[in-house]
Amino acid sequence: MSPERRWQDVKAEAHRLNPDLAGPQKQAEARAELDAYIAEYLSRTDSGVSPGGH
Repeated sequence: MSPERRWQDVKAEAHRLNPDLAGPQKQAEARAELDAYIAEYLSRTDSGVSPGGH
């Protein structure tokens, strides 16, 4: 059996261990935070600036 785990299994375990993470409000906040991070990253890379700021 492979030592790798499916992301769905990891997510399910995290929600079992931390039930507050499974709440719709918390998930919406996490999605918004990730979207903002991605938008910032894309704005820096699209303008020709490398992600490392170099």
